[in-house]
Amino acid sequence: MIRLNLPREPYWLSLPHGVRVQVRPIDTAIDAAAREMAVDMVRAEAATLTRPALGGRVVQALATATGQLAILAWEGVLPAEGSEPVPVKPEAVAQLMAIPELARSFAKQYFAPLDRIAAEGEASGAVPGGITGAAPDTAEDAHMMKAA
Repeated sequence: MIRLNLPREPYWLSLPHGVRVQVRPIDTAIDAAAREMAVDMVRAEAATLTRPALGGRVVQALATATGQLAILAWEGVLPAEGSEPVPVKPEAVAQLMAIPELARSFAKQYFAPLDRIAAEGEASGAVPGGITGAAPDTAEDAHMMKAA
């Protein structure tokens, strides 16, 4: 069983350091597009990165791509100099997602509705560790015939 309870209207996420972002609701289109964009972002530089650096770059690229597709507005994002808010533009989102703490918090909160749905669906899956004792019986006990 699964509940169809994804948000349908834009909503706000509170990030560290007083930053808030208004996002479009997560859906398959945004998820797929962000993953494809992240691959494109990393592909050009992949050959020059070590394996650990590549993994970190993929995480940053996914957060950046998702933010560029999902963030509609924000509060608490200012330029290096001045006090006027920075407009939401792809390059500004990339700068925001270059801050690890903000990228992690954004990704965790934004993908949370999908994670909750996945967790609900796991109720009908196998028991962790492969133990089937918790599963209901689906057939009657087999009876052994005695050899004559």
